[in-house]
Amino acid sequence: VRRVRMVWRQRMQQIGTESQFRLRYKISNGRFHEIADTIRPDVHASNARKAMASSGGLISAELRLSMALRYMAGGHYVDIADMHGVSTQEVHKFLKLVNRAISKHHTALHMSMPRPDDTKALERLAVEFFYDNGKVIYGCIGCVDGVVVATEEPRWGEVENKQDMRNRKCYGVLGYM
Repeated sequence: VRRVRMVWRQRMQQIGTESQFRLRYKISNGRFHEIADTIRPDVHASNARKAMASSGGLISAELRLSMALRYMAGGHYVDIADMHGVSTQEVHKFLKLVNRAISKHHTALHMSMPRPDDTKALERLAVEFFYDNGKVIYGCIGCVDGVVVATEEPRWGEVENKQDMRNRKCYGVLGYM
């Protein structure tokens, strides 16, 4: 199967607006490129000649970050591979590579949680998360990925707060870690 590699500049033109960019990557365009520039030395191809021979070209830090963020936003690895014009194995490889690079540079990228006693920072984070998740989950400062099983929504009185039993798509769920 002949793959057509995504060209980042064209992708940016297709996305168009900042709001569309945020919808796809869950961060701003500026923040995306700040992260890509920071992790670039850690995610570049180690053997450019081999990359040119095997896939026809180097895969940029932007494409590698794009794949990782789309996966973390819930994208399926096969769709991500098709969209970016890479193999499914490359998606998995780049996900690990990008995660390691972001972990390595998390301090320089200012990626840290507020201190538990910094209530103003926690409230700001909760409000930002509330607006980022479509105004569904209030009072949350982040989330952990796990398995969610759709259920019937509980009736009033069965649980203390019915809202706690709904996911961001507004149906009843049970979460498992």
